[in-house]
Amino acid sequence: MNLTFDEARKLFHELINVKYDSKAVDVLIAPPALYLSPLAIANSSDILIAAQNCHHEEKGAFTGEWSAAMLASVRVDHCIVGHSERRALFNETDE
Repeated sequence: MNLTFDEARKLFHELINVKYDSKAVDVLIAPPALYLSPLAIANSSDILIAAQNCHHEEKGAFTGEWSAAMLASVRVDHCIVGHSERRALFNETDE
């Protein structure tokens, strides 16, 4: 929860212009969920886009959550799972 959408989009475009060896380095960003779809769909670079979280169920009444299938449908194919902040603040575990 650190950037507005315009700030995140600007940072993303700045990262696109960074010169790196895409065969030796993978660049991955994990923007807030609200920004995932517009950034991922517009992404034509080698930068990978990850979700910051993902619900374990495929579908159902889980307000505010998103499934792996939902993420994949907007071209997001990476996810941070078990993040230290989620463990510390929401008492999430390996289960």
